[in-house]
Amino acid sequence: MSRLSRPLVALCATALAAGLCFSGQAPAQADRLSDAQEQLTQLQAEAAEASEQFNQVQAQLDAATSKLVQDQQTVKDQQAKVESLRQQIAVISLQQFQDRGITSATALFTAEDQDAAIDKVVLSSMVAETTQAILQNYELSQSALAEAQRSAQATVDAIAADKQRQAD
Repeated sequence: MSRLSRPLVALCATALAAGLCFSGQAPAQADRLSDAQEQLTQLQAEAAEASEQFNQVQAQLDAATSKLVQDQQTVKDQQAKVESLRQQIAVISLQQFQDRGITSATALFTAEDQDAAIDKVVLSSMVAETTQAILQNYELSQSALAEAQRSAQATVDAIAADKQRQAD
Protein backbone atom coordinates (compact mmCIF):
# COMPACT_ATOMS: atom_id res chain seq x y z
CA MET A 1 0.00 0.00 0.00
CA SER A 2 1.14 3.47 -0.62
CA ARG A 3 1.83 6.05 1.97
CA LEU A 4 -1.35 7.86 1.28
CA SER A 5 -3.45 4.80 1.24
CA ARG A 6 -2.56 3.76 4.74
CA PRO A 7 -3.84 6.91 6.39
CA LEU A 8 -6.80 6.91 4.06
CA VAL A 9 -7.61 3.32 4.95
CA ALA A 10 -7.19 4.15 8.63
CA LEU A 11 -9.46 7.16 8.25
CA CYS A 12 -12.08 5.13 6.43
CA ALA A 13 -11.90 2.38 9.02
CA THR A 14 -12.32 4.92 11.82
CA ALA A 15 -15.26 6.54 10.06
CA LEU A 16 -16.84 3.17 9.44
CA ALA A 17 -16.36 2.14 13.07
CA ALA A 18 -17.78 5.46 14.29
CA GLY A 19 -20.69 5.09 11.94
CA LEU A 20 -21.39 1.63 13.29
CA CYS A 21 -21.14 2.91 16.85
CA PHE A 22 -23.47 5.83 16.23
CA SER A 23 -25.86 3.75 14.20
CA GLY A 24 -26.08 1.28 17.12
CA GLN A 25 -26.64 4.09 19.64
CA ALA A 26 -29.32 5.89 17.72
CA PRO A 27 -31.85 3.04 17.90
CA ALA A 28 -30.98 2.50 21.57
CA GLN A 29 -31.50 6.19 22.31
CA ALA A 30 -34.70 6.16 20.31
CA ASP A 31 -35.93 3.16 22.33
CA ARG A 32 -35.08 4.89 25.63
CA LEU A 33 -36.78 8.08 24.46
CA SER A 34 -39.85 6.10 23.42
CA ASP A 35 -39.91 4.32 26.80
CA ALA A 36 -39.55 7.63 28.61
CA GLN A 37 -42.42 9.11 26.57
CA GLU A 38 -44.61 6.10 27.41
CA GLN A 39 -43.78 6.43 31.10
CA LEU A 40 -44.50 10.16 30.98
CA THR A 41 -47.86 9.51 29.30
CA GLN A 42 -48.69 6.86 31.91
CA LEU A 43 -47.68 9.14 34.78
CA GLN A 44 -49.76 11.98 33.32
CA ALA A 45 -52.78 9.66 33.10
CA GLU A 46 -52.26 8.53 36.71
CA ALA A 47 -51.90 12.14 37.84
CA ALA A 48 -55.11 13.10 36.03
CA GLU A 49 -56.94 10.18 37.66
CA ALA A 50 -55.56 11.08 41.10
CA SER A 51 -56.60 14.68 40.56
CA GLU A 52 -60.12 13.61 39.58
CA GLN A 53 -60.38 11.39 42.66
CA PHE A 54 -59.12 14.24 44.83
CA ASN A 55 -61.77 16.56 43.37
CA GLN A 56 -64.51 13.97 43.96
CA VAL A 57 -63.43 13.49 47.56
CA GLN A 58 -63.30 17.28 48.02
CA ALA A 59 -66.86 17.57 46.71
CA GLN A 60 -67.98 14.81 49.10
CA LEU A 61 -66.15 16.55 51.92
CA ASP A 62 -67.85 19.86 51.14
CA ALA A 63 -71.28 18.16 51.06
CA ALA A 64 -70.60 16.33 54.31
CA THR A 65 -69.45 19.54 55.99
CA SER A 66 -72.66 21.26 54.92
CA LYS A 67 -74.70 18.31 56.20
CA LEU A 68 -72.82 18.44 59.50
CA VAL A 69 -73.81 22.08 60.00
CA GLN A 70 -77.46 21.11 59.41
CA ASP A 71 -77.17 18.09 61.71
CA GLN A 72 -75.64 20.20 64.46
CA GLN A 73 -78.48 22.72 64.17
CA THR A 74 -81.02 19.89 64.33
CA VAL A 75 -79.34 18.52 67.46
CA LYS A 76 -79.35 21.99 69.03
CA ASP A 77 -83.06 22.48 68.22
CA GLN A 78 -83.99 19.03 69.55
CA GLN A 79 -82.01 19.62 72.75
CA ALA A 80 -83.91 22.86 73.31
CA LYS A 81 -87.23 21.10 72.70
CA VAL A 82 -86.35 18.24 75.06
CA GLU A 83 -85.28 20.70 77.75
CA SER A 84 -88.51 22.69 77.40
CA LEU A 85 -90.59 19.52 77.71
CA ARG A 86 -88.49 18.40 80.68
CA GLN A 87 -89.30 21.67 82.45
CA GLN A 88 -93.01 21.26 81.71
CA ILE A 89 -92.91 17.74 83.11
CA ALA A 90 -91.17 19.01 86.24
CA VAL A 91 -93.94 21.58 86.79
CA ILE A 92 -96.66 18.97 86.21
CA SER A 93 -94.96 16.49 88.52
CA LEU A 94 -94.73 19.10 91.25
CA GLN A 95 -98.39 19.94 90.83
CA GLN A 96 -99.40 16.28 90.99
CA PHE A 97 -97.27 15.82 94.08
CA GLN A 98 -98.99 18.73 95.78
CA ASP A 99 -102.46 17.42 94.83
CA ARG A 100 -101.71 13.82 95.86
CA GLY A 101 -104.36 11.92 97.70
CA ILE A 102 -107.26 14.02 96.45
CA THR A 103 -109.34 12.02 94.02
CA SER A 104 -112.14 13.35 91.86
CA ALA A 105 -114.74 11.64 94.00
CA THR A 106 -113.26 13.09 97.19
CA ALA A 107 -113.26 16.54 95.66
CA LEU A 108 -116.91 16.21 94.62
CA PHE A 109 -118.12 14.94 97.98
CA THR A 110 -116.16 17.37 100.12
CA ALA A 111 -116.69 20.49 98.09
CA GLU A 112 -119.05 23.13 99.33
CA ASP A 113 -119.72 24.36 95.81
CA GLN A 114 -120.61 21.43 93.55
CA ASP A 115 -120.23 23.46 90.34
CA ALA A 116 -116.73 24.49 91.31
CA ALA A 117 -115.91 20.87 92.17
CA ILE A 118 -117.17 19.66 88.77
CA ASP A 119 -115.12 22.35 87.07
CA LYS A 120 -112.11 21.19 89.06
CA VAL A 121 -112.68 17.54 88.05
CA VAL A 122 -113.02 18.49 84.36
CA LEU A 123 -109.91 20.64 84.60
CA SER A 124 -108.06 17.81 86.33
CA SER A 125 -109.05 15.43 83.53
CA MET A 126 -107.83 17.90 80.90
CA VAL A 127 -104.55 18.33 82.76
CA ALA A 128 -104.12 14.55 82.88
CA GLU A 129 -104.68 14.30 79.11
CA THR A 130 -102.30 17.18 78.49
CA THR A 131 -99.73 15.59 80.79
CA GLN A 132 -99.97 12.34 78.85
CA ALA A 133 -99.52 14.19 75.55
CA ILE A 134 -96.51 16.07 76.93
CA LEU A 135 -94.93 12.82 78.15
CA GLN A 136 -95.44 11.19 74.75
CA ASN A 137 -94.04 14.26 72.99
CA TYR A 138 -91.08 14.18 75.38
CA GLU A 139 -90.33 10.55 74.54
CA LEU A 140 -90.60 11.24 70.81
CA SER A 141 -88.37 14.28 71.15
CA GLN A 142 -85.75 12.28 73.01
CA SER A 143 -85.81 9.68 70.22
CA ALA A 144 -85.50 12.39 67.58
CA LEU A 145 -82.61 13.93 69.51
CA ALA A 146 -80.81 10.58 69.71
CA GLU A 147 -81.32 10.07 65.96
CA ALA A 148 -80.04 13.57 65.19
CA GLN A 149 -76.97 12.90 67.34
CA ARG A 150 -76.33 9.59 65.53
CA SER A 151 -76.69 11.34 62.18
CA ALA A 152 -74.27 14.08 63.21
CA GLN A 153 -71.76 11.47 64.41
CA ALA A 154 -72.10 9.55 61.14
CA THR A 155 -71.41 12.77 59.26
CA VAL A 156 -68.35 13.46 61.43
CA ASP A 157 -67.12 9.92 60.70
CA ALA A 158 -67.72 10.42 56.96
CA ILE A 159 -65.76 13.68 57.03
CA ALA A 160 -62.86 11.96 58.79
CA ALA A 161 -62.89 9.17 56.20
CA ASP A 162 -63.02 11.69 53.33
CA LYS A 163 -60.11 13.63 54.81
CA GLN A 164 -58.13 10.40 55.08
CA ARG A 165 -58.93 9.48 51.46
CA GLN A 166 -57.96 12.97 50.39
CA ALA A 167 -54.67 12.72 52.26
CA ASP A 168 -53.99 9.32 50.70
